[in-house]
Amino acid sequence: MAFKSLKKAFTSTLILAHVDPEKPFIIKADTSDFALGSILSQRGNDEKLHPVAFHSRKFDAAEINYEIHDKELLAIVDSFTQWRHFLEGSSHQCYPFPWVNTFDSPEVIGIKGRVT
Repeated sequence: MAFKSLKKAFTSTLILAHVDPEKPFIIKADTSDFALGSILSQRGNDEKLHPVAFHSRKFDAAEINYEIHDKELLAIVDSFTQWRHFLEGSSHQCYPFPWVNTFDSPEVIGIKGRVT
């Protein structure tokens, strides 16, 4: 019974949205001690964030020794590299955010000015 309900949920709802090059992108990135992960999202017609792509990988031997702030920055840089084909040439700015509770206000995480 549980498997059937999971199967129905995954097959009846879109997991990923299609990329719309006319809309701005938002990158959410996070790290642990051993890996990084990020989500590329865009706002849909309902003004909610919808995932467009996911990326994750484990750190190599040297990256495991990085300080946490360096790991967080690495997650953002790695995400830009992974999704360069979506982001390069976009007419909108891309806002990368560390994993925080709100993504609407750059001031919440201490980003001032324009992030490009």
